[in-house]
Amino acid sequence: MVLRQLFAGDLPELVMFDLDGTLVDSVPDLAAAVDQVLLGLGRAPAGLARVRDWVGNGARVLVRRALAGGLQHERVGEAEAEQALALFMAAYAESHALTRVYPGVVETLDWLRGRDIPLAIVTNKPERFVAPLLDEGPGQLFPLDSRRRHLAPAETRSGRSVACVASGQGRGAPGPVRR
Repeated sequence: MVLRQLFAGDLPELVMFDLDGTLVDSVPDLAAAVDQVLLGLGRAPAGLARVRDWVGNGARVLVRRALAGGLQHERVGEAEAEQALALFMAAYAESHALTRVYPGVVETLDWLRGRDIPLAIVTNKPERFVAPLLDEGPGQLFPLDSRRRHLAPAETRSGRSVACVASGQGRGAPGPVRR
């Protein structure tokens, strides 16, 4: 496995994963919610491809980009953005049916669990959306009991490495970061 190569034969003490764009492709659901908001505001839908270009900086920025119709969103008014953000959060809460686990993710997580390596999620996604994706969503990636475990500081100071796997804000292939 690549982790052994990255860490000179030793496995990391902990592996942390970014959620969106690394473990799951949630853009189809995000795009559906964005389009629902835009249509509700009397605007044309953005579509999957445009939303895929806009993700990576949280819901607030995504909504502002959707209102602006592009990456540059500085001219979007605060009141308009807040109204659209509330509509987006409600729309996104309705369903995660289009979100998919990337190929190889479940096998990788199982492999790591089989070696008793603690796993963690690092995400800017609000908790009310994270829990359904991890506990009940595609692949049941992180059952509730393992997801709620908190690491004591001593557990990460053994001298072994910690790996963080992130996608680069959804714009590139996932890659490991070493500590």
